[in-house]
Amino acid sequence: VEALTLDVLNAQCNAVSSNSFTTDESICIRARLTRDGSAANNEVISFTTNSQLGQLSSSTALTNGNGIAEVTITNPDATIGAANLTATFNDLTESEGYEYLASSIVIAPSPQLSVTMLKDGEAVNRFTAGETVQIQAHLQNIDNTPISNSIVNFSVANSALTLSPNSALTTEAGFATVNLSTS
Repeated sequence: VEALTLDVLNAQCNAVSSNSFTTDESICIRARLTRDGSAANNEVISFTTNSQLGQLSSSTALTNGNGIAEVTITNPDATIGAANLTATFNDLTESEGYEYLASSIVIAPSPQLSVTMLKDGEAVNRFTAGETVQIQAHLQNIDNTPISNSIVNFSVANSALTLSPNSALTTEAGFATVNLSTS
């Protein structure tokens, strides 16, 4: 007597509590074939899905010494939906459902950076040789809350200018300040 079982597992081929996966996950499909209660070795198992949901790594796999044949389903198009997978050996057929759900990836918004040149605490847009001014960066989240304790690196393209220091840590208010002078 031949028997075929089918399991839907996580990417590491471990058991899952449900056959629901996020779009960025791979699914391990394991079929097990037994003959009179013993593992059936070197038999070809066919795998199919009833939709275009995900890609099978192979449409067939050979059973190993434990009677197990495994394939993987990936979702390169990040498609959301449900489908059935079928494993077949001769007249034996087993089916299992699986689904891909939206991935819960949170994309953090980019911080906002504004830079101001200051002389004696007042905003300026130029200075003369021999003077030192402060370059102040203001780092904020998208909601205008300050970002503190972050390193801001400064650089100048003109070799006649010198930064001191060339990086600074933002304050609680999100400000980082360095000095700029002519060489």
